[in-house]
Amino acid sequence: MRVAVTGATGFVGRALVQKLVSEGHDVRGSMRARVEESPLPADVLLVRGDVRDIHAMRDLARDCDAVVHLAVSFNRSHGVEDIIEEGTRTVAQAARDEGCTRFVFLSCLGAEAAAPDPFHRAKWRAEMVVRTLEPAMKYTILRPSLVLGPGDPITRGLAALVRHWPVIPVPGRGEARCQPIDVDDLARCIALSLASDALAGETVSVGGSVFLTYRELVDLIAGCLGVVRLKALVPPAWLPPLAPIAPPSARPLLSPHRLAQLLTGVVASPGIVHRTFDFHPGSVVGRLPYYVS
Repeated sequence: MRVAVTGATGFVGRALVQKLVSEGHDVRGSMRARVEESPLPADVLLVRGDVRDIHAMRDLARDCDAVVHLAVSFNRSHGVEDIIEEGTRTVAQAARDEGCTRFVFLSCLGAEAAAPDPFHRAKWRAEMVVRTLEPAMKYTILRPSLVLGPGDPITRGLAALVRHWPVIPVPGRGEARCQPIDVDDLARCIALSLASDALAGETVSVGGSVFLTYRELVDLIAGCLGVVRLKALVPPAWLPPLAPIAPPSARPLLSPHRLAQLLTGVVASPGIVHRTFDFHPGSVVGRLPYYVS
């Protein structure tokens, strides 16, 4: 396949592009900002442009068989909800205009019309856009829980807090469960979705092999670093104002949209990846020392 990937230089995008290239696909990717050195294989064509720019997205999708839409932002100054909803509408239109036949959209667990936060409501509206693609184009919507891996913003941010702060603030009660999946396992799910007619028109929840709460994640990361940290339960609204005094790598973790992910206690059915994609995802618990290092 020739596959176009939005958000190709992002955390999930890098893993997916590596996976697709290793399988022999011809990949091109989009990026929002200029990068001095591409983190992608040398033969991957990069198209610079905002996902809300129809001309840039048509350039990306031109002559491609499939589009994987990953691009998102947690930076409020970029207009997060608009990037999610209008960006998805623009990318979908470009894929349709250029005659692509497959479309995979990365949503998230907790995306609902009546979700309490704007991030998950925007993801839901974006899903509604994707569902209008049939019959012109086959689509698959994947809804992962937290995605972890080397350099991911969650473990990186928590590790920075654990290293620098004696007390770790926990939003709410910190008891909402998540089902984190390793980024390479998610990339494998996306790659398999591109080739599966059985998943056409489906919305699939994707979760790892263990359930964790925010409190447990803090303790596990502290254990990887060989320290013990006190935890303080604080109202979620108190955390974004702390971002300016937090270590730089922890500041994205304290954004309202990232906190919304951590506070949404939605998990998938145990074994969902094995039943859907016929492989067992690895446990992120055993991989945390690698992520943190």
